[in-house]
Order: sequence, then C-alpha cells, then structure tokens
Amino acid sequence: MYLGENIYIKNADIIGIFDIEKTSTQADTKNYLSRLKKKAVTITYEMPKSFVVTRDKTYISEKSVITLKSRLRNLY
Repeated sequence: MYLGENIYIKNADIIGIFDIEKTSTQADTKNYLSRLKKKAVTITYEMPKSFVVTRDKTYISEKSVITLKSRLRNLY
C-alpha cells in the first residue's frame, strides 16, 4: 500500500490504521505515540491525520484513515 512520499508497505505487515485526532485523546494512545517519537517514520510536513502500525514501524501520515483504508481495499 502506498502511504505517500515514496513509502510503500506490504499489506500483510499492517496491524492497524488509526485516526490521530480520535485516538490521541486516550491516555494509552498518547503514551504509545510518545514512546514511538524516535522510532516513528513521519511522512508528512502537514498536520498528521493518521498513523499506521506495522510489524516493524509506525508511520505518521497526512492521509486520512478513509483514504488509506480505501487504498487498501482497492488492492483486493
């Protein structure tokens, strides 16, 4: 699946696609994202809208969850 900025990931590696605005209000998610700041791959200079958790990395994207899920569905 194409995430943007020439970043492609294998669909089989995707654990979840999450909306940053909706999930970052929860303490557990805030802690998770804080711990991952150094490891996360930010693929946007814009306001991030989503994050994609894979087996190896977490990607922070300007693409909406709807866009990313649509791209995932279109591949099948």
